[in-house]
Amino acid sequence: MKDSLDGFEKYFNERDRRLKALSEGEIHVHLSKDIQPSSSTQLGVQGPQEEILKIYFRDSGPGFDFHRWRHALKSNQQFHGRGLNLIRSQCSAVSFFGNGSEVLVQFKFTSH
Repeated sequence: MKDSLDGFEKYFNERDRRLKALSEGEIHVHLSKDIQPSSSTQLGVQGPQEEILKIYFRDSGPGFDFHRWRHALKSNQQFHGRGLNLIRSQCSAVSFFGNGSEVLVQFKFTSH
C-alpha cells in the first residue's frame, strides 16, 4: 500500500480508521537504566561510566514475523519498511521476543 505517495495517504487513512475502531488493546512500556563502572582508573580517579537505557515494549496485538523482516530490511530501497532499520541505527541493541509483539531497545552512553 505504501509503494507510492498516494499509497501513503491511503495507508494513513486506513490506519486511522482501524485505530478508531479498536475497542481494546494495551501497550506496556518499562524503562530501566544500568550503570557499568569503567574498568580503567588513573591516579585513583574513576573513569567514565557506561550507562545503558533499556526500554521494553509489549503490545497486546498479534505481533509480526520479525525473522522475515530482519533479512528484508538490510537491502530495502522502497518507500516503506525502513522504520526498523531506523530504530536499529539509533540503538545499541534491538531484540524481539515471542510473536513479535515484544521488543527491547537499548541505548549506551557514557557519563563523566
